Amino acid sequence: MVYEVTKANFDILIKKGVKIYEYTPGFIHGKVALADDRSALVGTVNMDFRSYYLHYECGVWVHDVDCIKDIKDDFEEIFKASHLVTLEECMKTNFIVRTYRNVLKVFSPIL
Repeated sequence: MVYEVTKANFDILIKKGVKIYEYTPGFIHGKVALADDRSALVGTVNMDFRSYYLHYECGVWVHDVDCIKDIKDDFEEIFKASHLVTLEECMKTNFIVRTYRNVLKVFSPIL
């Protein structure tokens, strides 16, 4: 269900200029942010109420360390195995699926 709620927001994000890459071999739960090839944040924390207040999730910030290159290399491999989602693709989603996703959005704070 969470994945469907996520997809319900794809068109909004794409219209705002966000590029969304779907990892086609499976699902990656980890979160990674890479900045200027010098800093990275790696962890499991989601940006939602449950992660901030109910779960004990964590992340680590690294700066100017050797593992930054490994993180960048991993990103490149993930992008190669991913599909760039387009707005046209989002608009082709059938009415029933779109409705299902939008109904789920109401419950997203508790998912």
